[in-house]
Amino acid sequence: MDGQKASEQTLRPFPSSDNPSTIKDDSVTIYILAAGNKLGLSIWDSKAPAKLQFHGLQYFPPDPNYVIHARWIPYTPPRVETHASILGISNQSTVPGVAEFVLEGKRFRVEPLDRDETSLQFPLADRTNGASTYGGGRYLHTAYPSHGLGHPGTIVLNMNRLYNPPCAFTHSVNCTLAPAQNRLTVAINAGEKKY
Repeated sequence: MDGQKASEQTLRPFPSSDNPSTIKDDSVTIYILAAGNKLGLSIWDSKAPAKLQFHGLQYFPPDPNYVIHARWIPYTPPRVETHASILGISNQSTVPGVAEFVLEGKRFRVEPLDRDETSLQFPLADRTNGASTYGGGRYLHTAYPSHGLGHPGTIVLNMNRLYNPPCAFTHSVNCTLAPAQNRLTVAINAGEKKY
């Protein structure tokens, strides 16, 4: 454990610890996960049949029509919202604002549910889900808006970069689902296809 022979000790869970405990045995690596008051295990096996049989990903051809320059509208103050996940575990996130755009004559407003120091993550669903793309929706990372999170500006939503969340590859991963406002009523034939 953590590179040493295992002994009785307190495990540090992800993401609440900056240095989560790692348990290894041959090709298997295990992390403790903490989500609210629930604990779980993240088990990675480098020799798993699904990994050994994996032959790559498929994508729609890039389409410049899906590079959307949206209007960024900050929330002052940012909103704290609760969102559902694929395993039924609720997650709270701070939503700094909303991206507003028109696609196929329809106006949409989508919110990022996660961020780091330089990027935002939007869980999105659209009419391709369950057919040509993963049924649970896809994720999109973007750079920060043109004038930062706290000021009105523009944000580029390049739908050609939509990708499948980890739960598209295994049923044992907890992924945030797209909230109602992030469920688009058009087909986004861009980005990563169903695995």
